[in-house]
Amino acid sequence: MGTQLYLGVIVVTLFATTVANAEIKVQCEKDSISITLTIPSRLRQYAARYFLGNCMPSRFNVLPSGEGKAEFNYKLADCNFKRLMKGKRLIYKNELTFRPRPRSSPAAYVYPIECVYPRPKGWVPPFLNPGSGVAEGRGGLKFHMLLLNGFLPRYHSSAIILYLQSFKFGFGKEKHHTIL
Repeated sequence: MGTQLYLGVIVVTLFATTVANAEIKVQCEKDSISITLTIPSRLRQYAARYFLGNCMPSRFNVLPSGEGKAEFNYKLADCNFKRLMKGKRLIYKNELTFRPRPRSSPAAYVYPIECVYPRPKGWVPPFLNPGSGVAEGRGGLKFHMLLLNGFLPRYHSSAIILYLQSFKFGFGKEKHHTIL
């Protein structure tokens, strides 16, 4: 346990010192994003531990220098991007993270990713666009109900104990539910 913790601290320390020198290229496109990350050779074995939101690298290559190159090519609707509207801009935010340990542990490194676009003319977020109109319809509904399950007591004229009997009801042609 102590050895694993020690190795985990070494990996995190190595990553923290080398990620500052890592080359991260972000290219925002109309409805997608492309991120290229150069990974040092000593962290290449941890390439599957890089995440953009909840997405893993879509491609990974080993360069002739021994370094790794991770590529993230995703739509802005994927990977848990957050869409914010500020004034006349639409902002898509996410985080590029490195998690050398399982997801329950905090990320060793977080790099903010942000794409800013001009807001399309006439675009209003759905929650600010109240719907108005008229909904109209016609139809029929069949309702079935059976009381006492076809049993009517003949000898008890003073009281009928309903809670001991079953009730059946339903909508439509063959839907029946029993309540006890």
